[in-house]
Amino acid sequence: MINRRKLLKRREEILREISGLKEMRRGCLIAQYYSGKEPGKVLGPYPLYTFKRDGKTISRRIRDREELKLLRSQVENYHRFKALCRELVEIGEGLCELREREKE
Repeated sequence: MINRRKLLKRREEILREISGLKEMRRGCLIAQYYSGKEPGKVLGPYPLYTFKRDGKTISRRIRDREELKLLRSQVENYHRFKALCRELVEIGEGLCELREREKE
């Protein structure tokens, strides 16, 4: 059985965590590799930041370690934000179900 008190408590925790997320970016960081001129030779990994803008995929190679560190943090914040929002919707739906059950 769903507990209203637990749902409300978790909702407050999520909202607090969301308010603490400062910088975020959509997209992902991947490691890119190239085949070398010599057979069997692979070059890389090269960090690549990829995201969508106006329906098109944009990729940017990251050369600076500090920029890579910052981008990684921003992308992780965005993915955390999305997960928290999904959970927040599920909690909202749970609260709606409880209200419907109480009416019956």
